[in-house]
Amino acid sequence: MPHPAGAASWRIGCIGFAYDEWRGPFYAPDLPPAQRLRAYAESFSTVELDTTFYATPPPERFRAWAGAVSSEFRFALKAPQVVTHGEGPGHLAHPVTRGGLLRFLEAAGALGDRLGCVLLQFPATRHGQELEGLGRLTEGLEGVPLAVEFRHRSWVSDDVLSLLRSRGIGWVGADLAPVGEAARPPDGVDDRPRPGPYRPLPWADTAEFVYLRWNGRHAQYPHDDRELHDATPRLGWWLDWLGDALRPGRTVYGFCGNSFAGHGPATCRRLLTLLGRPINTPPQRSLFESG
Repeated sequence: MPHPAGAASWRIGCIGFAYDEWRGPFYAPDLPPAQRLRAYAESFSTVELDTTFYATPPPERFRAWAGAVSSEFRFALKAPQVVTHGEGPGHLAHPVTRGGLLRFLEAAGALGDRLGCVLLQFPATRHGQELEGLGRLTEGLEGVPLAVEFRHRSWVSDDVLSLLRSRGIGWVGADLAPVGEAARPPDGVDDRPRPGPYRPLPWADTAEFVYLRWNGRHAQYPHDDRELHDATPRLGWWLDWLGDALRPGRTVYGFCGNSFAGHGPATCRRLLTLLGRPINTPPQRSLFESG
């Protein structure tokens, strides 16, 4: 029986789409790289682009991406690292940082209505005492669909939640499960660090949409071409944990990375199956196959 969370308006896709090791397991072996996005969009309704983290593409590239997908497809863009990962006191509050974000948003506007969300991913070294900077960075952007991924527990506070809710900014539910833990749910989640299995930060309902990332630890698997773990139990735990937040009609973005269970498209298939959604992706190589 499909999980009740399937009644929400889900957009499920991968973190990135241009992996060479997907040739064969996901893309046709002879598919030219320039056609990968178009082929990808035949299987999934959204993608989180990591390339925008490294540099802001020119508007013509955004327009080319928009032209490769249907009008129903949505892009999630990771904000440039010069915005989210800059060092030094007061970085988030600096006018140069805000200027970089505004220039990025202006360029991304070339996507038109295919822009779904912009992700501000903060490193674990960015702590909650920079709340004032986050406020200055996002001031006046209430109409922009922003989501923030925090990686330090000091951000878990009423003041942070109040700011996000006042501006409709989403609190990203992120799972950085280390090797092997994608195959089983954590034994609990709370707001206090304690020894034992990795636990995601507590999730908070702060926006009209929900943004979820099953990303794992970066580059923790040597290859991206096959599923190494069945993530169904952990995905199911997430759906149960979020509960009423995944209510009917609500837009939920769900992104799966290669570093979570070995192969992003296969994890997406697991999630689609849990939700009782049709699967348009080709069969994936998995840990149950040999060769």
